[in-house]
This record gives sequence, structure tokens and C-alpha cells, in this order.
Amino acid sequence: MTIRCRFISAVACRPERTTSACRATVSAAALRLRIAQPALSRQIAALEDELGLKLFDRTRGRLLLTAEGEALLGDCRTLLKQASSLGERAQLLKHGETGTLRVAASPQFIEGVIVFVILWSLRKRDLPPGTMAWLYLVLAGLSRFVVEFWRINPALALGLSEAQWFSLALMVLGLALLVRRPKSVIVATSKAIGQPKSR
Repeated sequence: MTIRCRFISAVACRPERTTSACRATVSAAALRLRIAQPALSRQIAALEDELGLKLFDRTRGRLLLTAEGEALLGDCRTLLKQASSLGERAQLLKHGETGTLRVAASPQFIEGVIVFVILWSLRKRDLPPGTMAWLYLVLAGLSRFVVEFWRINPALALGLSEAQWFSLALMVLGLALLVRRPKSVIVATSKAIGQPKSR
């Protein structure tokens, strides 16, 4: 069908002309297609028989598209463009110049990256000792808690799995240490910055 569409397009007109100006001779179209004129005439006749439509009116040695031929001309050109782009794509694939790269990551990896980015952005702040570690406990617990909603694990209590309870414990521990730092850390922090001990 693609080859026959080439015949319709070549006989009808050059692409830059409008359909009303599409008048051509079979011999001129045969030259454009680099085939013999009788072979082109047979192909056009075979296509008209196959489709059951008269595509061209033959008047005084010229071919004029019928209404049906004009209606199919646009479809033929679309088909030819698609066939051409298919050939180009095949050549690119043959030479390894195109393809699809799919990048995927597990939810655990994505959440790990998020935790890392948050902690990395806080690294240069003047935070008391231990703060980053406790913050990590909170963030790691939170990410594990969220991941466990995607997994199918049996519920231990209150509809939460064992891993979710462990995650909650990590978050509570991390928050408790962030809110109430041990006195040894306060003393060490006070000595490091030269302030009197707080009581």
C-alpha cells in the first residue's frame, strides 16, 4: 500500500502545489518515480480496482484527481511520511544512536536520598553535638514507616507491622534526644564554646 500511495502522490502533484493545481501526466510521474510509464499505469489501475474507487479522471493525456482521490491523497502523504520516519528510526537503531533509557529506583532508595539531602544541607550549620545523629534517627524512622505501607507484612498491633512499630520507636527516640539532650552533651557544648554550665 505504501508503494501505491507513492504512485498516487507522484501522479497527483508535487507536494508544494495545491490539489486544485494537481494535474500531471503519467509519463511525468513515471519519470519522477523512475519506473516505466506502462508499469505505473498498471499500478494505478490495480490500486483503483483494489480500492473499488476511481482515483483519477483521464482527460487529454492528463490525470486529474477525483474527489475520492483528493480525499485519499492526504492519507497517502501521511502514510509516506510515517514510512520515511520509520526507515530513519530503523537506521538510528541499527547504529545504536537512539533508544530508551529508563531509570528506576525503589522507594527505599528514593527516601534514603531524601534523608541524605536533608542531612547534607544541614552539615555546615552550628548544631550541638549529636543533633545530626538524632535527626537521622527521626528521618530514617519516618522513611521506614512510610515504606512499610507499600509492603505486605502482617499487622502486629493496631494495624501496624513490626517494622512500623520499630520505625515509630526510632522516631520517638530521635525526637526525645533532640528535645532533651543529655547533660553530658550540654556540659561538652558549654566547654567547647566557653559558656558557664547551665543547671
